[in-house]
Amino acid sequence: MSGSLFFLGQADGSTVVNLIQILFTNLSRPSGFLPFIAVLITFFYTIGSKRGPLLAVSIVFFTLCFGYLDSSFFDNTLVGPLQALRDSSRPLTVIFLFSLCLSAPRTDRGWRTSFVLFATLAFYAFQSMYLLRLLLAGESARSILGIMTDGLLFVGIVYGLGRRIQSQLDVDSILRALSIASALFLACNIIQLGFGYGQAVGQGRFMGVSGNPQLAGFVSAVFVLVNCYSYSRSSFKSWMSYYHAIQIGLLLMLIVWSASRMSALSAAVGLMFFYRLRIGKILVFGIASGVVFFIALALFPDSLAKIDRFTSGVDTRSAVWAARIDDFKSNPLFGTIGAQNDQEVNASESSYLSTAALMGITGLLLLALTVFSMVTSAIKCWLHRRCANFSTESADIVVAGIAMILFASIFEGFFLGILSMAVVFLYLLLAIAAYLLDAASQPEDEAEPSDLEDEAVGTIEASVQ
Repeated sequence: MSGSLFFLGQADGSTVVNLIQILFTNLSRPSGFLPFIAVLITFFYTIGSKRGPLLAVSIVFFTLCFGYLDSSFFDNTLVGPLQALRDSSRPLTVIFLFSLCLSAPRTDRGWRTSFVLFATLAFYAFQSMYLLRLLLAGESARSILGIMTDGLLFVGIVYGLGRRIQSQLDVDSILRALSIASALFLACNIIQLGFGYGQAVGQGRFMGVSGNPQLAGFVSAVFVLVNCYSYSRSSFKSWMSYYHAIQIGLLLMLIVWSASRMSALSAAVGLMFFYRLRIGKILVFGIASGVVFFIALALFPDSLAKIDRFTSGVDTRSAVWAARIDDFKSNPLFGTIGAQNDQEVNASESSYLSTAALMGITGLLLLALTVFSMVTSAIKCWLHRRCANFSTESADIVVAGIAMILFASIFEGFFLGILSMAVVFLYLLLAIAAYLLDAASQPEDEAEPSDLEDEAVGTIEASVQ
């Protein structure tokens, strides 16, 4: 999703005032009051419980799966409960990011020496620069609310969740929490397909609860990578390995059904960097998830309706990219933010070209520093992947995740997102990378016991259900 998404607003342009009015109207009814109480109880649980942050991060990633397509040619209204969940998705995201911030001071730093990488600071500085430019361009509400949410992300994910990563078990628990968000995402889409098929598929392309094919495809690609990690960390005899394999197969089907070439290529890049040349693991992964994938294709034959889009060579971006290049040429030093006051700043299609067009060379220099530092951190994690203090897969997912987002940013404006799946996932990857580099500097096998125990996964599953 691009930076055009408001902090608390829905994609249909609702204002904060309207959302507050809707909130009080809903609270006056039992159907709205009871969910409010449930959210309130969950909020205090995530703050007060040692394992609460796992539930909070699972909820954050789940709510970020929801989007809305504002089109006069397609009705993207979801079935009742899912539509209510979509309407509340952004406020819920902010609430549980806030809970991660509040729970941070209750955590002992343990043996950790550093929680923030230079790459994290560079990315935060880049986003802050973009948001400040929006403020100077007159988009004050969007800018101020964006600065607030980016601050919540930095404190909640990088510091709040990052300082809780004290061992390999903590990395496993956090990424399994994301696989629970993935399971909920799949469940909601299956419900929508069952009860509102016409509102989940438009022009033969799957969009489901995400509101557009690109978001649905990219969310699926992120969850494929997350489930590959947990699948690799599970014993083949464990039911958890089948749980993750089933999800991978279904998610791959949704990517095909979305007909999003960016999402398919992003998933391929992620898998390539995660597995590299480990042929044995690739074969096991392919067999386990491939069976589910082909069963899913048989159950949803419409998912192949747009398969030719992957090979058609239809050019959907060169015109937009050419326009971005022309914008950059018109003001190469500082970009065009503020030059066109009659329309909202658009940061879609490509992070790199959008940065050049909107912020010029000054923005490109900071983006280049950000990308360089991320690549450097990923390479360091890869070089330390044999460290006995953490698993090889932990380094692999950091490398694969960063590679996937850097590649996808060629086609979408992910780096200019305000509150999106890509931004939150990137902050989380950098928090894990900080732990890996911290652990690599410690004597092997002398890191202190886990603060987030592995059995916390069971608590999350029970809480979500």
